[in-house]
Amino acid sequence: MRQEMHKRNVLILMRSRIHNILLLLAGMLFVVVATTSCGRSPLEGSDEELTLLIRFSPIHPFRTIEDGAAQNAYEVGAYNPITLFFYNAAGEPTEPYRVELKSKKDINNAMGDGYKIKVRQSVAQVSAVAGRSGVLKPDNLNTLSIYDLQDLGGAEDATKSFLHSVPYVAPKTPVKALSSNKLTVELKPVPNVARLEISGNITIPTESKKAIADDIVAKRMKVYPDEGYSYVASPCELPIRYITDFTIRGIYINNYKKTPNAANKDRDSLTADKYDLIHKVWTGHNEHMHTLFDALGGAKDYTKRMTAGKVDAYQIYPGSATDPEALDHIIVEVEYTLHTRVGYFDAMVYNKDKGDYVYACSRVEEKTIQTLRRFITIRKFLVTEGGADKSLVAFDPGKIYRIDLKYLNPLFSMNTEPGVTTIDGSTVIIPRRERTDERPEEASAAVHVDVSGWTHINIDTELE
Repeated sequence: MRQEMHKRNVLILMRSRIHNILLLLAGMLFVVVATTSCGRSPLEGSDEELTLLIRFSPIHPFRTIEDGAAQNAYEVGAYNPITLFFYNAAGEPTEPYRVELKSKKDINNAMGDGYKIKVRQSVAQVSAVAGRSGVLKPDNLNTLSIYDLQDLGGAEDATKSFLHSVPYVAPKTPVKALSSNKLTVELKPVPNVARLEISGNITIPTESKKAIADDIVAKRMKVYPDEGYSYVASPCELPIRYITDFTIRGIYINNYKKTPNAANKDRDSLTADKYDLIHKVWTGHNEHMHTLFDALGGAKDYTKRMTAGKVDAYQIYPGSATDPEALDHIIVEVEYTLHTRVGYFDAMVYNKDKGDYVYACSRVEEKTIQTLRRFITIRKFLVTEGGADKSLVAFDPGKIYRIDLKYLNPLFSMNTEPGVTTIDGSTVIIPRRERTDERPEEASAAVHVDVSGWTHINIDTELE
């Protein structure tokens, strides 16, 4: 009996103690919950889920970037897909690590009022990659070859438009607290490439055409002893040249970066000695970084392929503005027929009107007609700011640089004073050779560029 009474008292005491322990635990739990939900900043670490509102910066229209385009401006209204990456305050990946938005609803929300997602309080920064699928982490873009970005179409290409298909990158951006359980972040993705668009054509100046050359020979190379013969003060040979059958045979990009983080010293830059003068091939130049055209009259010559509204475009990875070799080079390969006549002023005669001895033109010889392949290497780009020309030190990501080849016309003037349209008594004729090179990357020209932000930059030309 006593033993039963003792057992009952012990059981009552144990139950009482267990009850007190449970009350204590409940009190402790209440304090933890209250502290988490009321007293702690939502940016401090815990396992509590918070609502993060992710918005992309407002849409900006892009100016017309193609001649003959259907619209005056374009917008990237939505990126597809959008891949989000999450980091803690130290910049290290944290849950949910990676989220890819593919549905139209989610993407529209991100581009509009915001995409909502539950995250832990460890999330302190967010970044994004848009326009490229299958990106497991932003560092993957560091291995994306520039060659893989060369087959993109124009702004109106529904399937492979460069506006939608180049990588857009939003850097790590800190989240901000809206309330105790709500966070927000606004991401500003920009392309990680620039775009070069080459268009237009080179037109031979009037003074380099047959009509003017014939007029010069007829009026300025009259042979002695004919009446009104031509003469000069000192003996010389005067070459008069004109060009026919001009066409562009190739456009090359050289001195480019294969990957985004390649050092400027590691740019892919083929040298002049790699050009084969016999077979007319620049050995080793990657096919993605040039466009070759047929000879004049061929099925794929320049004028047939580069019709109105078309551009020869290349995506490039920009370099560092602190490096003088940070610019890609544009090289234009041309082919033409050169006709040359030489007036020989070597007959010393006494000229009554002059009252002195002069050197009369004794004869005019027509030289062998030449078919020439030449190169123009553009290494310097100029933009106009505040009415003054300024040299670009680097191409900027998210900008389009437009180069109109018409600005290269003066290179093919056969007179030191371009612009000759008629031959009269006041016309100054000082022949000179064409300013081009036998190989690429030998000498350089400078062009003006027009730039805009996903912007196009037109490049006018200043010739050195």
